[in-house]
Amino acid sequence: MLRNLLLQLVRAPVEALRSRRERQVSPALESALARFEEEKYADAVEACRAVIAQAPRSARAHRLCGRALLALDRHDEAVLHLRTAVAADPGLAETHAELAAALLRTGDLANAEASCRQAVVLRSGELAHRLLLVEILEAANRPGDALAELSVAQELAPERYDLLVRLFREVSRLGMHAEALHIAERAMLDNGESLETLYLLATAR
Repeated sequence: MLRNLLLQLVRAPVEALRSRRERQVSPALESALARFEEEKYADAVEACRAVIAQAPRSARAHRLCGRALLALDRHDEAVLHLRTAVAADPGLAETHAELAAALLRTGDLANAEASCRQAVVLRSGELAHRLLLVEILEAANRPGDALAELSVAQELAPERYDLLVRLFREVSRLGMHAEALHIAERAMLDNGESLETLYLLATAR
């Protein structure tokens, strides 16, 4: 689940970066964006560094560099660039989430949570950010808090049956049998008498 979330963050469209680029570095940034879209992440890092050499505080260049480094599993370096991007443009939820993902990978759970919560504040309806927060809280061994955020995530995407199943498994694991039965009955209403919903209902009872 975590790997899929990281891939989703890394591979998110870069059009916002392209449309808001600084004019004085646009050719170099365009080259970096092209390398990134081709999934040539090491080349994208070098191209971003060329942009940064001209514009050290460029939020877009640091953010793109951080995303490329995250894709390369160079998490400590990604944190440095994404911190700079956040400082330069603190109102962008996606950058906070990307920083949270990098911090999670380094094991800095407290700061990962703080960054992810800021992303959620800025864009409360973004499912990927909420699910990332669930992963951080689970890594911090806080199942109750993780369950609360997973419940919100499921409400954000009620059509996501996989989230309903995950919610059922979590409440069952925590011994919340009445809640598990309620979720199983809801799954039955939403999805009919499939083998999986029948299994959930039988397990809950």
